[in-house]
Amino acid sequence: MNGKEFLSYLSLLRLPEEVVLQKGLGTHFAKQQIIDTTPIKRERPLMLQDAPIEIQALYRSYDLSSIQMLWTRFLPEPRQVPEGWHFASMAETRIVRVPAGRIEAYLEPPIRARHGDSQFLGVLAESLDTYLHAMLCGAMLGTHFAPGYGSQPGVRKKLEPVVQLCILLAGGKAYEHHWAGTLGL
Repeated sequence: MNGKEFLSYLSLLRLPEEVVLQKGLGTHFAKQQIIDTTPIKRERPLMLQDAPIEIQALYRSYDLSSIQMLWTRFLPEPRQVPEGWHFASMAETRIVRVPAGRIEAYLEPPIRARHGDSQFLGVLAESLDTYLHAMLCGAMLGTHFAPGYGSQPGVRKKLEPVVQLCILLAGGKAYEHHWAGTLGL
């Protein structure tokens, strides 16, 4: 899934108004879900000559800082870091597209690795396209199909196939640790 497709599907993460009313979630929730799934149109295209093509395409026309899903917040614009291109953050963690094309997680400086840990926390996906696909799938299925926490037996049973699907979309078994944890298993 390329950046353009990802942006076009974000509105599908919103619960329909009828469901919001039925569940008594209120107008604040309804407004917040629109904010969390609507990128901000740029007045002028963002030029990032040194960035990988897929990062350029994702950020060229939109500021993604309003996008929040699966504990992840996208940056207003990507920035180059020693490991590659930092484009999103997740709880003291930089989400980075490395030169090899993978999506990896690193501790956000100035946090120091503890004994036995490293700055590198793990691989999240095979590529930016597979990461965006797995993110959207996990967020959509978590919102519409299995809302709740994996510690709840009924939810856990629904989440297990969602996690397996996200692992496949991200590129396979190598990414299992991240997606199982992010989706709550």
